[in-house]
Amino acid sequence: MPESEKVFVSRKQFGKYTSTLEWCVKDGVWIDNCFKSTVTDRIGNIVEVIDRIRPIPQRVRPDSIVPPPIDGESPIAGTGKLWFFDPNYLSEGYIFFEPLKTAMAAWVIRVDEVDHIYDAETGKRIGRSKPPPTAPEDAAERFMGNELDKYRKGLKPIIGKTPAGAKFGGLPSNNVFPILGKKWFGIMGASGIVKSLSGAKEIISDNSIKYFHCLCHGAASASEAYTGSEVKEWMANRSPMWFALLDHCNVMSYTDEYSLSYAFRKGAMKGTVTIGLVSPNKPSYEWEGKLFSCVIDGETWGDAFDRACATFPFVTSYAFCGDRDMKLVGSGEVAPPVTPPPPEKSYIECTTSPKGASIWLKKY
Repeated sequence: MPESEKVFVSRKQFGKYTSTLEWCVKDGVWIDNCFKSTVTDRIGNIVEVIDRIRPIPQRVRPDSIVPPPIDGESPIAGTGKLWFFDPNYLSEGYIFFEPLKTAMAAWVIRVDEVDHIYDAETGKRIGRSKPPPTAPEDAAERFMGNELDKYRKGLKPIIGKTPAGAKFGGLPSNNVFPILGKKWFGIMGASGIVKSLSGAKEIISDNSIKYFHCLCHGAASASEAYTGSEVKEWMANRSPMWFALLDHCNVMSYTDEYSLSYAFRKGAMKGTVTIGLVSPNKPSYEWEGKLFSCVIDGETWGDAFDRACATFPFVTSYAFCGDRDMKLVGSGEVAPPVTPPPPEKSYIECTTSPKGASIWLKKY
């Protein structure tokens, strides 16, 4: 493989996990989807390594390069630098207006929260960052690293299980993400229902639906499917949602009493979790897949969130609010533990009057 340089990008702490990200750069060109992410625990033991270092052509930098059309942000954010794209190793983050047939170098420039891709030799705009995902299910599963298949085929044990009767509800603006959420919760034991956005009230008001996922345009206090006031009204006669994944732009930019996060939690911080986008950005198949797989592995929602962030530290779109110590069961609705009856005594208790008098027992 032609030599490339692994450039240290970041070392970040996410709860009990430390994330180290290194990216491949050759001749000053950043290689798309070519990185190494290492996750360690508090004492330095390696928990997970995502190694996507791959073959790189001898030449990645064109002889003739036009200047970038506009100034971009820092390279860590994936913008404002020269990148090399290979159609055989594309990441999930970009879409090309015409299918990419050959590898090429391009400028990636961010304008108003959208990454624009310009051919480095011609300056022609050839692609952009993906809008809310519309990929078919099989593509979405591939981006999740085939984690789903590992559980389906018995290659990984299913530790996290939902309680009987707890259901999943999904609302998609397309038929990808909440369907995948339904598959994940199906593996964890929850039956599920996915409806169009017009079915929001029916799903949200149903107290048997404990897990919820919605993908549509929105903000912190409202979305295409509902407003915070509507969610509060629909949930008036039910308990807080145990888990709500809200894939709306900026939905977690604040979480006070006027927010959707607050409405789904009914203001509680125990026995309920909301996770959602904190910026005008798109969801990540890989990040959400890691979140769900960690919960299946028995981790709390808080630790699963940290693990997903540590594994893919360049995904900075998500925020957490609620009970970090909660697993798949919310508080306040779980049947209390059954106290076993005391063991039968193998002796007889006797009292005497006057106190201390002798008692004779005859054995039959």
